[in-house]
Amino acid sequence: MECVDPQQDFVTSMVPQPAQKALFGLAADMDIPEEDVVLDSADAKRDALVREFVGLCDAAHGQGVLDLEMLQQRSMMRFWSALVILRWEPAAGDFLCVLFGTMLRDHYGGDCTGKMIFAENPFGGLFRKVNRHVLCERETVYFSGTLGWRQRGFVRYHAVILPLQRRGVVAETVTLVSRC
Repeated sequence: MECVDPQQDFVTSMVPQPAQKALFGLAADMDIPEEDVVLDSADAKRDALVREFVGLCDAAHGQGVLDLEMLQQRSMMRFWSALVILRWEPAAGDFLCVLFGTMLRDHYGGDCTGKMIFAENPFGGLFRKVNRHVLCERETVYFSGTLGWRQRGFVRYHAVILPLQRRGVVAETVTLVSRC
C-alpha cells in the first residue's frame, strides 16, 4: 500500500500554525465557530452507529487499512446510506466524491457524487485538511458538529473518517455520518 502523496509533509504544509488544538487546531483558521466542529470527539466515539461501524471495520482489517471490498459485504449494507467516499485527485488538488449515501442526499437536498467536494463548500478547508490527514497518516478521526442542511435547518451529527484502499492503493477516505 502507498499513500497517494508520500512526500507530502502534512503537518507543515497543510496545517495552520500554531497547530496543536483539538486535532491540529484545524477549526481555528476556518470561518466556522469552533464549537460547531469538535475533532477527536468523545461523543462521536460513543455514538452507537459509529461504534458499530468502526467495530465491523476493525474486525475486518485489524491494524491494516480498510479495503473497499469489505464495504461491499452484506454486513455493511445498513451503513451505505450514511457513507461518503472521497478520492484524492492530485491534479485537481481536491477530493472527488465517489459515493454520497442516500440518507445524506435526502437530508442535504442534493447528490454530491461525481463532484469535487471541497471547491465551493464553506467547510471545505477544514474537512479537506482532515481527509488529507486521514489519507496520508492512515489514522481514524472522529468528529461531531452541527450541519446546516440545505433549507432544512441545522442537524447535529457525529462522524468518523477512515482511510480506504482500493486494489492496494490508499487514495480514498470513507466517512460515516450519524445523525443525532
